[in-house]
Amino acid sequence: MTNRGVRWLAESDWCCSVTFARGITPEELTVRLGASPGGVKPLATAGEAAGLLTDADAGVARIGETQGWAFAAQYGEAPGSSHDVLKGISRDGVEAVNLDPQAFHPPPLFSYATDSELLCSFGLCEERRLGYPSRISFRRS
Repeated sequence: MTNRGVRWLAESDWCCSVTFARGITPEELTVRLGASPGGVKPLATAGEAAGLLTDADAGVARIGETQGWAFAAQYGEAPGSSHDVLKGISRDGVEAVNLDPQAFHPPPLFSYATDSELLCSFGLCEERRLGYPSRISFRRS
């Protein structure tokens, strides 16, 4: 099987929360999301994962790693979408990102944390929806 990274996500209807982390393994990411250490690794094809993502009891439906970023696709009450959980994932120099589609309450949300601190969280394309200028810049102090 060819490693397609997260391309399967772009080719799907994206109805799940996906948490990414740089600096830890996919298995460690699932533990930081609340799974038991040494638990069963969710091995699913893209099609099987899409089916699991409609099951509120599935929890983490797919994990993997691409170009140094571990990822976990979650369904239901996805722990990675919680700012407190995301800050916990990002401890010890780890960078953590969560994309939450907010399927029933748009816009999709993007959150980023590192070193146990939430650095930003915002709705994707929200500025267009609310009539704000399309250019937004961030400065690190």
